[in-house]
Amino acid sequence: MKKFRIYSVLLVVSMMFLINGCAKKDKITTNCSSLANAVTNSLNAFSANPNTSTCEAYVSAMHDYVNGCSTLTPAEKESLNTSLANTNCSGL
Repeated sequence: MKKFRIYSVLLVVSMMFLINGCAKKDKITTNCSSLANAVTNSLNAFSANPNTSTCEAYVSAMHDYVNGCSTLTPAEKESLNTSLANTNCSGL
């Protein structure tokens, strides 16, 4: 059940990430692109090997993305931060 909850939260966070990535923005900074690549890489690593370490790396990359990417709206940041706060990587 714990893994299901983590996967559900990761799915929601990933969907928010994809929706934001598909939104039309006038300006996407290089910083946002590199942060998004880090999220994608950490999510791929977690998907290939779901354990506490790879989960924590994904959550950390998402925190960096949320805090470092200026194209996110305050509502998107709040939603992502709430999902990340509810992610429990222990016990995988």
